[in-house]
Amino acid sequence: MHAPGDPKSKRRILQFPTTWKTVLLALVGAFSAWIVFETYGIGSVMARSMSGLQGNTSASDSEFIAVYVTVPSAEAGKAIASKLISNKLAACVNMIPGIQSMYWWEGKVEVDEELLLMIKSRAQLFDALSNAVVEAHPYDVPEVIAVPIANGNKGYLDWLANSTGKDDA
Repeated sequence: MHAPGDPKSKRRILQFPTTWKTVLLALVGAFSAWIVFETYGIGSVMARSMSGLQGNTSASDSEFIAVYVTVPSAEAGKAIASKLISNKLAACVNMIPGIQSMYWWEGKVEVDEELLLMIKSRAQLFDALSNAVVEAHPYDVPEVIAVPIANGNKGYLDWLANSTGKDDA
């Protein structure tokens, strides 16, 4: 065993001098700030600067969205997906099985097995899309939440726009 002040002490390796602590805290702070900026859209300047990457495009004006909806069964998911696709309210609906949801409902905690629909659409269609989901959904209060798509493959985003009737208007 080495003495506490001995340079060979294993404890000494884990102790950073004050300057290292300051640098480490500054890096953690900067990274945390970056996450907040990106999460709340403040990082759209960075998204626009990345738009020059070949094959990618920026959607920093939130033209495109991903909408999340939970459903109790594959049948309910297929019915909603079919309605959205046929009415050009969505370009694509992924049905992701194996979701377990825990939530408050009517004063008690519920746990249910569900599927998650990941719906790709355009932001200007959200109200119509949400109304269509609520009409077709078996739940009293279905989850319908949207997040902006900041960047994506240009070909895919062009296809998404065309598949939701953008050029039909």
